Amino acid sequence: MFAVKCSEKIAETHWKNLEPILIARINVELGKLNATTDAAEIKLFKALLEEHGRLSIKEIITGTPEKLMEIYDEILKNYNYYDDGQLIFTGEGLTNQKKADKTIYGSKIREGLKRIFDYDSFSKKNIGWNAYSLCEKFDVRICPYCNQQFTFTINRDDVEIMRPELDHYFPKVDYPMFALSIYNLVPSCHGCNSIVKGARKMKLTEHFHPYIDEDKAFSFKYDIEEINDTIKTDIRFEYGGNSKAKDTCDFFKLDKIYSEHTWITDKIVQTKNDYPQSYVEELLNIIKKVKPETTKEDIIKMVYASYYVDDENKEILGKLKKDILSQVIEQYKF
Repeated sequence: MFAVKCSEKIAETHWKNLEPILIARINVELGKLNATTDAAEIKLFKALLEEHGRLSIKEIITGTPEKLMEIYDEILKNYNYYDDGQLIFTGEGLTNQKKADKTIYGSKIREGLKRIFDYDSFSKKNIGWNAYSLCEKFDVRICPYCNQQFTFTINRDDVEIMRPELDHYFPKVDYPMFALSIYNLVPSCHGCNSIVKGARKMKLTEHFHPYIDEDKAFSFKYDIEEINDTIKTDIRFEYGGNSKAKDTCDFFKLDKIYSEHTWITDKIVQTKNDYPQSYVEELLNIIKKVKPETTKEDIIKMVYASYYVDDENKEILGKLKKDILSQVIEQYKF
């Protein structure tokens, strides 16, 4: 919901570290297969090894979300059947599930893909390039889904202490070939990834992707609920007609989550009442006598210093503070 960046440099580093591991795993899988009975698996796994092929492992690891969906469509078209002739994948992901002890089993192709793109191994500590290494490179400090929880990584002196969870935008149970794809790994908080989102599916056509969408498509606004001794406010979302923004906010229950943060808007609006325009003008005139270059923006920033945000992706509730403060400041007329 809140935009973050995944640079080409990070993608290339991720690929270079995974390349020898993935090649070795693919060759192990190929060594298990029989040319007569496992022709489809052999064809797919060899396609992964083609340096410039449409299904190459480099494309899978570094491809954008749109590219991953093209790869998925290619697999649907050419490799989409079980050993018993039924489909492996559908447009909605996994089909023909066989569940036992909460483990999902599929065809040889599916199981082979899970072993090649093994996220469980990648998520372990002290194994060279791993989830800690990647999260440290991402340097995403605030959850891009809710903007209310820290997601920084502490990895110092060869001690991996803590990191955010990595959400699979396309769930790895349905898309095992994308379990290690850079654009499918979104640093996020436990609440968004494991509790709110869980196993529910997101779609590029309906929901924001933090690496490719701009969070400017929506904004926070406030309404005054009541004024007694203390101001009470309500927080609302404005989407500007962007259904994708609204669907994403609804998906992550952000309206309910942010209803718990009205204390921030209460305080910002209370500050506006405590420091009306007449006070700000008087303060500006006094300070200009000592420091002539002082502007009204300087005074506003001084009065609201506790709520100013330079980078909303590096401060808890940064976008909320930024949007609400902007609405408040617009009420000052000079």
